[in-house]
Amino acid sequence: MKFFIIVTLLFIACSNPETPELSKKEQAQFKKCYIELLQLHQNHHSNTVIHIDSLRNIFHKHALDSIQYNKALKWHNADATRWRKFYTDIIKELENQGNNKKTPAATKKN
Repeated sequence: MKFFIIVTLLFIACSNPETPELSKKEQAQFKKCYIELLQLHQNHHSNTVIHIDSLRNIFHKHALDSIQYNKALKWHNADATRWRKFYTDIIKELENQGNNKKTPAATKKN
């Protein structure tokens, strides 16, 4: 009986974690950091030394540490619609970056 009570209490404690609030500024920081992490992975996925140094630089650039990053993950995990919006925004941002990198000569048609 004690085991059942302990398991029940653990289940309740784990299934109802407090979701930290995430300000608009923190959301923007996380999004920008995440985009750079995706780009880093795409460009340097096989070079571990560059990858580790770049990770530090990205987190430093966006003023994020592991606690803030995990806070953002928990906030997004608390509601699946947040992740959907997040990834929709990420895709739009990456598409815009791709469109901005095209040279004017390549986009002009005579």
